[in-house]
Amino acid sequence: MMKLTIYTAALTLMMSTPVLAKDDHKDDYTDAKDLVNMAQSIYGAKAELTDIIAPDAILQLKALNGNPAPTGMLYRFEGQTVELPLDENGVVQDLKQSMNFNKDGEICKLIDGVVPEDTGDDTVQANMNFSFAYKPQNGSYSVATLREGAKDGSKIMNSLAPGGLGFVVPGLKSIIIRPADYDMDAMPTVTWTKDGEVIDGPVPSVYAKTQRFLIKDIKRSKADSLKISGPYTLKAGFKFDPEEMAKAEAERVAKLAGGTNSAAE
Repeated sequence: MMKLTIYTAALTLMMSTPVLAKDDHKDDYTDAKDLVNMAQSIYGAKAELTDIIAPDAILQLKALNGNPAPTGMLYRFEGQTVELPLDENGVVQDLKQSMNFNKDGEICKLIDGVVPEDTGDDTVQANMNFSFAYKPQNGSYSVATLREGAKDGSKIMNSLAPGGLGFVVPGLKSIIIRPADYDMDAMPTVTWTKDGEVIDGPVPSVYAKTQRFLIKDIKRSKADSLKISGPYTLKAGFKFDPEEMAKAEAERVAKLAGGTNSAAE
């Protein structure tokens, strides 16, 4: 059984929404309302909130308890059906379509193109991640632009909060710089300047090939511009703890040095 409940919670590196699995449907469908609300908030954000950033959502479905992996997600409403395929990692493709779904519709997982029977058991977990890439990715940004983009993303996140439930939605408090292709050996080079002169900017928190900077540290450094050299992606991100990030990186490196394959990249 699959139930999709969209809510927000503060995590160190991502936003996530578990899919729990209890409802009264005789088959394996559940209400589409939460999914539609999310998609409309992310993909239907006001133009003034998306001139600097490009909000996106990534929904990943994973099998639980030894059940077969889902191969798609199906929407239905009054005889209309739309199938959204999954990639090899279980990520729902063409998720933006769901902003046009009727909130009274239903969704379910597919197994090899077939709607499975509802066994009453938890069979699928869904993880929802939100992404706020800066645009354009041309290598040069003013710090004012970085801060404004993060503020805009925070406003979009606020629109996801369920009304009246008292959730405190975390704002976007950092920037994240990664190689454009994660298989690349070298990380992008980051240069901070003030009044056109190169300065010692904030020290990044590094995990694998990802550099993270807290916006408050950027502000404290007095830098007014950022230049990134080499293929990269730049996104606004949530607050993180530099000490926890350093610990995670040390553990990752130690695992690699020990010859294990379990270290995350």
